[in-house]
Amino acid sequence: MQLQQRRPLVPEDRRQSHRPATFLYRALLSHALDAAGRDYVSGEAFSEDASAERIARKRWRDDIVEPTELILRGAVPPAETDNPDWAGVLARDSVADFVESLEALGAGGKVLNAARRVLLGRHARLLIPRRDGPTAPTGHWCGEDGLIPVARYSLQAAKLGPMKRLAVIVVMTRELVESSAAEVVLTTLAREGEALALDMKLFSDDPETALAPPGLMVGIPPIAAASGGDNAAALDDLSALAGSIAPFTSGPVVFVAHPLQAAFINLRRGFAVASDVQVLPTLGVQPGTVIALDPAALASAFEPQPEIKSSKDAVLHMEADDPQPISIEGSPANIVAAPSQSMFQTDCISTRLTLRCAWAWRAAGCAAWIKNASWGSAAATRQVRRIEQRDDGDAHHDVRHSGGPSVGHVADNPDDDDEHHHA
Repeated sequence: MQLQQRRPLVPEDRRQSHRPATFLYRALLSHALDAAGRDYVSGEAFSEDASAERIARKRWRDDIVEPTELILRGAVPPAETDNPDWAGVLARDSVADFVESLEALGAGGKVLNAARRVLLGRHARLLIPRRDGPTAPTGHWCGEDGLIPVARYSLQAAKLGPMKRLAVIVVMTRELVESSAAEVVLTTLAREGEALALDMKLFSDDPETALAPPGLMVGIPPIAAASGGDNAAALDDLSALAGSIAPFTSGPVVFVAHPLQAAFINLRRGFAVASDVQVLPTLGVQPGTVIALDPAALASAFEPQPEIKSSKDAVLHMEADDPQPISIEGSPANIVAAPSQSMFQTDCISTRLTLRCAWAWRAAGCAAWIKNASWGSAAATRQVRRIEQRDDGDAHHDVRHSGGPSVGHVADNPDDDDEHHHA
């Protein structure tokens, strides 16, 4: 009897595991490659009936491709939305994991990942009941036949939704799209663009508009910052922020701050501030801004399916802050947006990623902030050092004079030296 010899296992035999956001990144690249019309692995042109789904299947044929294909199809059919199969679950969770992947690039990803996730489904908005005022005990200890007190609740309604669109467009040359680094570059550019835009809106005090959700600080007046610019001022500010939300939540307090203030706190862990204080730096706030909040008091919602489009023929207004239509009919002359770039003329590929999201406080009073911290900036640090050096010099001068004139002492008054010399 001849036994069949088994071949040795190789790394390719191991079924690779990926975080759900990986399939979203692959969907982005598949769309870009579809627009480019060429396979960067083989260098061959795709057939006329090629699609982003087929490109993904060909590019990652030895790996898990089902979730990527589900994302590329757009809206998942109802039968697959609640499908317990792992592919359907990973496709549905890709957006949530994408937000979580922003943690390394900004504070918004960390805060929203720790917030309560709500599924809006077909509802344009959802009213979340929340307590009006500080938390108070409503349960009571009662005897076996004792009367149970009935507490009255004063409730408010927090509105979650409708979802607003957060979009980013990444432009890459055809050579870069066809290179082996395309997946890493496209993923990095998309994450960086979304992370900063998310932080700038999430931690602002901007009211809700037709285009964007409200900032978390809207309607919350800032606390006056302590003066001095030293460790004591920082401790006073942090204590005031934590004390402001303490009556409303017993959850862990998270500080969100500009990198200048965040670095000031982190460098003083263990002696000026507690070593376990959680500080999240972000460039989405102005210098001097420090926010204290409880992420568990926040509710967020994200549409389960992202919208991904790529084009090699579009004309874009290359403006990051205030994009305008390419051309506007005017009088006496028409207006053309500048600088504009044709993807066809420059042989580039533009890829657009759109996420729809919403957030709201499900508990009131769980956030506080200051706008103009006197500590953390380089100028404030230099000023404090000058004051400390001057105080040290005055103290040394007092100690030196406390015991009377010493040997080799130089008098403060030049006239006294002249008198002693003549004597």
